[in-house]
Amino acid sequence: IFRHGERTTFNFYPRDPHQNQTFHPYGLGALTNNGKLMMFKLGEILKQNYEDFLGDDYYLQDKITARSTGTPRTIMSASLVLAGLFPPSKELTWKSDLMWQPVPVFSKPFEEEDLLDAAFCNIRNKILSNLPNNPTIWNAYIKPHRELFSYVQNNTGWKITDLRDLLQIYFILKAE
Repeated sequence: IFRHGERTTFNFYPRDPHQNQTFHPYGLGALTNNGKLMMFKLGEILKQNYEDFLGDDYYLQDKITARSTGTPRTIMSASLVLAGLFPPSKELTWKSDLMWQPVPVFSKPFEEEDLLDAAFCNIRNKILSNLPNNPTIWNAYIKPHRELFSYVQNNTGWKITDLRDLLQIYFILKAE
């Protein structure tokens, strides 16, 4: 099951100074070269740490199934991890200057995704929607940080109504 490596943003907050950037040569919401390298290295680390468990030094379709959400960045991330995890052996090298073997990555159409997209988790959504109304959560996490929330809201132009709004701003800033 795969997510993605470092990417560019695909969303902006109202006062975002980067709104007019195209993030060339990647585009919006795309995997960066750092993200690609991270995913490839993750595959190499997984290979090193789990070679006894994985056994054979090559990909076997009845042994490994890779599942990703259907976005290009997650499919690319999965492909890169698998490239690091399963470099071709000498007998599986099909192009001498390309040390890569294709490994399939499976995904479902967005409308049918029921495993990998947290937005479709009813329990998660119920918990998140009830957080602002929960006095324990309010007193422990939200109330002490009202000034921070106000600061973020004033500087981003994004009306913060719950923790999901803060999470969205965090993802934008992290990607930028």
